[in-house]
Amino acid sequence: RTKVIVERKKEEAQRPISLKGQIIEFDDEKGLIRIGDRVCKLPLHKHEHSLSRVVFRVGPHIPIQSADVYEEMSGNSIDKVRDKGKALKVVEDAVSRLNFRMKKEIGTKANLLARENKLITRIY
Repeated sequence: RTKVIVERKKEEAQRPISLKGQIIEFDDEKGLIRIGDRVCKLPLHKHEHSLSRVVFRVGPHIPIQSADVYEEMSGNSIDKVRDKGKALKVVEDAVSRLNFRMKKEIGTKANLLARENKLITRIY
């Protein structure tokens, strides 16, 4: 009986969840994104962590300039960067990595972030 309960809990943990309607919390100090009892651990003080810091500072559906995210990640103004395209690519890559990490660790099929026209928006 115990084995059946443990296996059922494992199945529930592996079942994909929808992000719609969920309370999504970000713990900046620990580098965690928490949705219910599921946790996504971010590498501390790396690009995904800095990106999360910016997008969770504002609510969902509020677009943020990629340049603002770059400044949080690097500590430098994008205006002082020679290759702005390369700088913005760093932000795009961080968005892709964070969405991938969320799908893998939280167990969802949905993206947390959307990226369009140099804007990043937290969907949920």
